[in-house]
Amino acid sequence: ALFHSLINFLAYPLIKPFLFEISNERYNCQTFFYLFYYLDTHSISFFGFDMIRNQGIFWEPGILQIYLNLLFFIEAFIYKKRGLLFWLILIGLLTTFSTTGLLVLLLQIVIYFFSSVRRNIYFTPVIFLILVSIYFVTVDNIRDKVSGDGRYSFQARFFDLVQPFYLLKDYPLTGVGLDDEQYIEVRQFTAYSLNLNALDFSNRSKGSTNSVMFFLAATGIPFTLIVLLMLFKQQFVLEKRKWFFIFIIISLMTEPLLLRPFFLTFVMSGGIYFFNKFRWIKY
Repeated sequence: ALFHSLINFLAYPLIKPFLFEISNERYNCQTFFYLFYYLDTHSISFFGFDMIRNQGIFWEPGILQIYLNLLFFIEAFIYKKRGLLFWLILIGLLTTFSTTGLLVLLLQIVIYFFSSVRRNIYFTPVIFLILVSIYFVTVDNIRDKVSGDGRYSFQARFFDLVQPFYLLKDYPLTGVGLDDEQYIEVRQFTAYSLNLNALDFSNRSKGSTNSVMFFLAATGIPFTLIVLLMLFKQQFVLEKRKWFFIFIIISLMTEPLLLRPFFLTFVMSGGIYFFNKFRWIKY
């Protein structure tokens, strides 16, 4: 996915005239013979060059950044390497221009900076320069999302963060149910409407972009806490487990991925580990 995403980003100026559109009821994008995919809404201009935010093989850049940040975490904190792959992951993350991705990367670079000071003081200036660069790019990206052209995306995510609390007030223990259509129908009730400056969400007919808050509103507080505990107890990444959990939660709060097989695997591993303590032990 990393190598494909880098080629996908670099190839865009060359293959732009040969792109054609594919679409269905829920999604549409442009593709180059089903090898590379681009969203017109994610086009950007950088020093006079027309580019599109990198989404790789996924349906939007916000998904790609999650997997690249996970890969960066493994490379930087598990394998503790600074080889070619380290720098390619860093470049790949920057090409997504994802606010969440840059924020998570910034946090990882900060942690990596302090750990690299102890391990190799000569490498510290390089990491510091990277940290400063990513900081300014992230701040500019956040400013665009809050008050610039990207405020639609920001307010949509802000709505998906806040509205579930309205639902929890009436359904704290059981939630409204995991069915998407049921959730969409309930969230459109007048009692749960929330109007923001840029958008009118009083009649929001789409699902949630925040998979953690969606799960909370859909299943209730007790079951969500159990699932998050199992996610924390996952058995795949044991080193810096707390930071890994924080990165995962931040990512899942910006994309509807918690119920996807990849992330459920982490939950299941934590569940097996937790409940294994209560089984009978035969000697």
